[in-house]
Amino acid sequence: MKRAMAALALIGLSSCSLGDTVPVAEKAVVKFHAMLDRGQFQQIYDQSGSEMKSATGGDATKLVALLSAVHRKLGATKQSVRQSWNEQYNGGGHTLTLGYATKYERGDAAETFVFQVADKTVSLAGYNINSEALVLN
Repeated sequence: MKRAMAALALIGLSSCSLGDTVPVAEKAVVKFHAMLDRGQFQQIYDQSGSEMKSATGGDATKLVALLSAVHRKLGATKQSVRQSWNEQYNGGGHTLTLGYATKYERGDAAETFVFQVADKTVSLAGYNINSEALVLN
């Protein structure tokens, strides 16, 4: 019985390769930064997944205010390099977390993007930014 369960688990894991959605999420991060640089904060909210919208209580103004402050204090995105990724499959679905070191015009930041994955597409489920320049500028 244990062997049968182990075989079924291996078959389930082999049907989806770990990391195969990372390039899709990386493109989403590039798009996020381009939209941030153009001041398209509401559009970022509109294109986010239901998890992101729930995190803001369905109030777009919270995310728009955060993104506006990031853009106002840090300026345009100059360079963003992925530092890490973590993929999780659980009863709640499939999530992918990417960590970035990002250089903006007026400071550096550590950013974390959480994506909900479905059918090899991603939707932004969470965003976190840590930067001294946000506090000091």
